[in-house]
Amino acid sequence: MLMVNQLIGFGVGQQSLSELSFVASSTSTASTITLPAGIQAGDLIVIYDTAASNNSTVPTSVVPSGFTPALDQDFASSLARRQIVSYKIADGSESSAVVSIMSGTGASSTAALVFRGDAPISSVTPAGFTSQMTDGNPSAQVIPSGSGAVPLVAVAKWHVSGSGTAINPRTMSPSEDGEITIAGSSDYYVKYKIYNSSPADVTVDMDDEGSRNLLSSGYLAVA
Repeated sequence: MLMVNQLIGFGVGQQSLSELSFVASSTSTASTITLPAGIQAGDLIVIYDTAASNNSTVPTSVVPSGFTPALDQDFASSLARRQIVSYKIADGSESSAVVSIMSGTGASSTAALVFRGDAPISSVTPAGFTSQMTDGNPSAQVIPSGSGAVPLVAVAKWHVSGSGTAINPRTMSPSEDGEITIAGSSDYYVKYKIYNSSPADVTVDMDDEGSRNLLSSGYLAVA
């Protein structure tokens, strides 16, 4: 009879990834962000980064070293914004690390979110990422997470320029598992919804909160 360690050596008994959970977050309104403490190898790090310009020049794209963009969208002309969503499977060196992000001459807002599996994450598949910015009311977005392989996490961001007040309403349906507030010249928000089984599509929405209303969303499946 093979011993347990022999079985493991043959790849039998190794734990497979079946659950994902939220670990920590950090935020920034500068051109760098300090990642949360306690990041472990095999964690998923997601950075939601928005930069603004006070003129018609769209901020230059900056994807942090070692990260992969799931979305990089510029909003030209008078909107002068750029939205980047990037992700990385941690190698264990990222705990409290300071990484470079976009820089703009106007208000910027960034959130880093860390998720952990019940086994180390080895692959990430982003899907359904989209972003809209308008001086009117953004269209509701449907994140197609219902067709994704679990575990997965749906994420969305709400951003508005110059309101100085909370964005309300800012809805996620089914309801989010958590929300991160990014305090700056206005308030910006990132929400997430984790599915470890029975995934469903997620709808996110807001109304006209002033100028440069931004709504952005998508999901990341892990294995």
